Amino acid sequence: MSNEDVLDEGIILELEQLDAGGSGGFLAQIIGVFEEQAVELLQQLEDSVRDEQVAQISALSHKLKGSARTVGGLRLGIHCEHLEQAARSQEIVDGATQISRIRNAYAELVVALHARLERP
Repeated sequence: MSNEDVLDEGIILELEQLDAGGSGGFLAQIIGVFEEQAVELLQQLEDSVRDEQVAQISALSHKLKGSARTVGGLRLGIHCEHLEQAARSQEIVDGATQISRIRNAYAELVVALHARLERP
């Protein structure tokens, strides 16, 4: 996957268009809410994988996938979808590695989102 796979610029442009004042405050607020929720979801997801709670893994990865896609998180959404599908079929293989991929994709997304906020 390339760096372009981290962030869907089309989603960001759509979010920017919702900013009535054009100040960029709306996008910053959406990103802040995403980060706050994602940190909590990531911890819960990691705990669920450690405890092998398949139903929780499915639900949490689905929720994180939706949150990621709302802010244009392509790669994070893909990794969450893979874990969600694995949990639904009860075929989670090496959950720790999958969580690591999700955490890395989250970190890349946060960097890309903040870089996007800094653009004029």
